Amino acid sequence: MIVDVHSHTWQYPDHFGDTFRDQATRAWGRHDVDLKVRYEDYRKQASEPVKT
Repeated sequence: MIVDVHSHTWQYPDHFGDTFRDQATRAWGRHDVDLKVRYEDYRKQASEPVKT
């Protein structure tokens, strides 16, 4: 059996367009929204070793 599980690593706000950022601000208010997904943080939290 092959299981393909993956995560995208984002740098917010660099990897998101103006429209998405505007919608996020309206949805969550004026406070900062941290949508960054850091690969090293992901690896630390993984229950199994991460292989790439």
